[in-house]
Amino acid sequence: MSQLALTEPVRATNFARYRGMRATASSRYRIREVDGSDGAIWLEMESLHALIFWRDAPPIDPEHGHWWIARLGRKAVAFAGLIESPDHPSMGYLLRVGVLPAYRGNGLQRRFLRAIEARAKRNGWFGIVADTRDALSANNFARAGYRIFEPERRWAFLDSIYWCKEFGKRSRRAKLVKARLKRKVRKAVTKPRKRSTTSRRKATQRKQRRAGASRKR
Repeated sequence: MSQLALTEPVRATNFARYRGMRATASSRYRIREVDGSDGAIWLEMESLHALIFWRDAPPIDPEHGHWWIARLGRKAVAFAGLIESPDHPSMGYLLRVGVLPAYRGNGLQRRFLRAIEARAKRNGWFGIVADTRDALSANNFARAGYRIFEPERRWAFLDSIYWCKEFGKRSRRAKLVKARLKRKVRKAVTKPRKRSTTSRRKATQRKQRRAGASRKR
């Protein structure tokens, strides 16, 4: 047997074990939407922002928009913010996602994206726009179904990449799938049910007994 044949199953097993470990580590973090107008929450997010971005990003305003904090136990390790886009009406703008360096690589940004998209849909927005300068964040956006686009007004840094995800197309596709399922269920309900062999035998026996009783009379 070749060396490749020996190593490939080992690599696959190690990769599966690694994914399982990451999934377990990610489940240890609790992500909750918070009230940024609360003084303690405001200070917590300001502290996280200063530790993560220092002076590389504009300051945040936790009193406006929707905000989330990820915790490991009681320790706040990451945060994210969402507002309505000033340039794209009825769409959300992913204002900021930040994770402390020691806690990166645990899938927190992707979990933030799922929570943010759910909030945007509840708000009735059509999608989300975002910008990033980080390669890892760009990979997370691509995996989450975001596409690169060029806005009419570039609001971020000169080297920023702009991302967009619309919910309308997916919703229409989901409606079509739901309609097909309803048709299948309707056909299954209206389709006549076949009687089992036992029930047919019992019905025949009842008919025979009735016929025998009528003859005796």
